[in-house]
Amino acid sequence: MAGTSSGGDGGEGAALVPEIIDENLVVDCTLEAPEDPVSGGLTAQYDNKKGASPATATLLSCQLVMDAGPNKLTWSFDATPAQVAVEAGALETVEHVKTPGSGVGSGIGEPCDYCFKSWHLAAKWSIDGEIKSASSDPEGIFCEQ
Repeated sequence: MAGTSSGGDGGEGAALVPEIIDENLVVDCTLEAPEDPVSGGLTAQYDNKKGASPATATLLSCQLVMDAGPNKLTWSFDATPAQVAVEAGALETVEHVKTPGSGVGSGIGEPCDYCFKSWHLAAKWSIDGEIKSASSDPEGIFCEQ
């Protein structure tokens, strides 16, 4: 599930480009569900193959954007590790795990209201003072009920 990424090209220094290559997030809609029902994580690839120097990516934000027709909910959360160092000329794949209890919603409803609808994951990083972003392709929301 490769998505899209944006940011700079690099140049003589680091040319680190992050990309979301997978997400394994699920919504717990059982009676025992915690207040923050989203769990799991994402896998990101950090491409510094064109970089002449090492770089560190700091994960600034992760947002699940849920869509059910006219209703939308953005579920923001933290994930670890928050920083990834990548050597010059290297390609690293890192699994980021959602921090339990860190999710906060903005929009209409709760995550369980969007079961089996559509969502995509968006993330932002700071890399050497430059903001870069990536997002996954839309897919169906999986809920445990």
